[in-house]
Amino acid sequence: MFRSSLAALLLASVSTTVHAAAPVTSAAIATGLVAHRAVYDLELKDASERSGISGMSGFMAREGITGLIAAHSNFPLVEPAQLPEHPDPGEQRAIDGLRSFASGGSAYFAIHATRPQTIGYGLVDSPVALATWIYEKFQAWTDNDGDPEDALTMDQMLDVISLYWFSGTGGASARFYYEAMQAWPPGRSIFNFGRIDLPMACSVFPREVYQPPRSWAEESWPNLLYWNEVDKGGHFAAFEQPALFTTEVRNAFRALR
Repeated sequence: MFRSSLAALLLASVSTTVHAAAPVTSAAIATGLVAHRAVYDLELKDASERSGISGMSGFMAREGITGLIAAHSNFPLVEPAQLPEHPDPGEQRAIDGLRSFASGGSAYFAIHATRPQTIGYGLVDSPVALATWIYEKFQAWTDNDGDPEDALTMDQMLDVISLYWFSGTGGASARFYYEAMQAWPPGRSIFNFGRIDLPMACSVFPREVYQPPRSWAEESWPNLLYWNEVDKGGHFAAFEQPALFTTEVRNAFRALR
């Protein structure tokens, strides 16, 4: 449950000036992407080395960006087109995660992907609306025992929330989902990115939205060069466990150096 202390801290730490809700422009979307990348504490020094955001690395890998020789993901979108009728334990875990997301965790996605402007006005107009919208995901998607402060400090969460507030990109970050879904193949699951031939590496964190088995990744990524399931961390892996995430990236690409 959202605590009143978070609202008080946020209101004390950010300007309470109301942002005018203007139409979302391509520049704003680009700024929103920058904010999105900062949320994951992404360090992308060389496109030929690494990309820590699943969607970003997937797009880059699939499109064959010049200079990109391999990509790393901590959120593998490798759901098969047809789920197995008699899943093994690893497959059942993934199926349970997909069903849980669909039935109780995807409302934000549906709004972002279909009515981003509607939610966008609230996200740029009210710091409390923005705080609750983001804080809920910290509670749901980090490796915690019911309190997101088990995984992240209050200051860390406020840093992220403030980044969106000061830049006025809450609406643009929602619009990103809409734009992505306009280009998504009709009827394809959002967890199925399709075949990627570029060498791929993956680190699976236990509190990720879903954790697919290696066999699913091997079907979608025929050049899977690294796969590891770690013992702690959630959806915001690089933010929650920066040392572990860094070790995973180094291990993944060691063979390519």
